[in-house]
Amino acid sequence: MKGKYHAKPTTVWTLGFMLYEMLCKEYPTPFDRHLFSVNLWTRPGLSKECCQMICDCLQPKPQKRLSLLLNMTGLR
Repeated sequence: MKGKYHAKPTTVWTLGFMLYEMLCKEYPTPFDRHLFSVNLWTRPGLSKECCQMICDCLQPKPQKRLSLLLNMTGLR
């Protein structure tokens, strides 16, 4: 196996995929995945902000996805 595992970006991608499934009630198509990569994906009935968040989570390149910031100070 080759390459580096990106745990936080993978978690962000998984959250984006689950959000997509819950809101759209289907899996993203290859065309949807292309639109995510160029930040042009939209869906009737979803807000512009929601569509942008899904695009930001489902970017193919891990370094282009939303950052996952964890604050563990309150958890013990």
